[in-house]
Amino acid sequence: MFSPKDWFDPCAWVWLILIALSLRLWLQKRRRLAQSLAAFAMVLSICETARVPARLAGRKEAAYYQFNISRLSATNLDQVDAVVQCGGVLSPSPYDLSGANYLDSVDRLLASVEAARRLHLPLVLGGGTPGGPGTPLESAFERAWLASWGLTNLTVMDLGVCRDTHDEAVAAARLAKLHGWKRILLVTSAIHMDRASAAFRRAGLEVVPLACDFEGTGAPHGEWRLRLLPSVGSVVLFKTWLIEEVGWWYYRLRGWG
Repeated sequence: MFSPKDWFDPCAWVWLILIALSLRLWLQKRRRLAQSLAAFAMVLSICETARVPARLAGRKEAAYYQFNISRLSATNLDQVDAVVQCGGVLSPSPYDLSGANYLDSVDRLLASVEAARRLHLPLVLGGGTPGGPGTPLESAFERAWLASWGLTNLTVMDLGVCRDTHDEAVAAARLAKLHGWKRILLVTSAIHMDRASAAFRRAGLEVVPLACDFEGTGAPHGEWRLRLLPSVGSVVLFKTWLIEEVGWWYYRLRGWG
């Protein structure tokens, strides 16, 4: 039921505090508040056991299961002009390779490089200045990594400073017009693909999705086991799902997607 590591999770501490408070309140005859706290702790346990955040993420990702790097082939992508990768894959770190600490979404970079390599297409890197204004572009760190691994035969471009996916879409459309591109292979996390592809299409580009970073994959079919203690991982995944859900509607209201 438990792994020793589960007890070191901050969300598990919150759960234990809720249980302790509910017991104390019960002994103090404050039964209604005690029941409310205990019920909240139970809901957290049910969500963790049922893997609710992973299932929510999996539902958004399901539409892109067939659009992944393992199914990439030049035969059905011969009309694609460039590979465009959404940013958000690193944070600056002078103690790590290429001066950057790569995040869970680094699959975006790996998939886009592999796609550009296989299809012999230009690689266009998105992202902003992860270290803040006046610091190098995200693409500068990625270029350094590519050079250190000897992948310099790729034609690598960037979208300049982009604050969000909408900025990336507008910059990509501008670059596509300059080079005469009509159709791009868009690479981003599967959970982000709905919003990203809508934004790029709204900017006037024909998009072929290439999804990666499948965080909710297998949630409905995974091995079931009782997990009373909630985890930070589930909270983070729920936050990611919520950002994409709200973001999609926000983009629609702004006319960006």
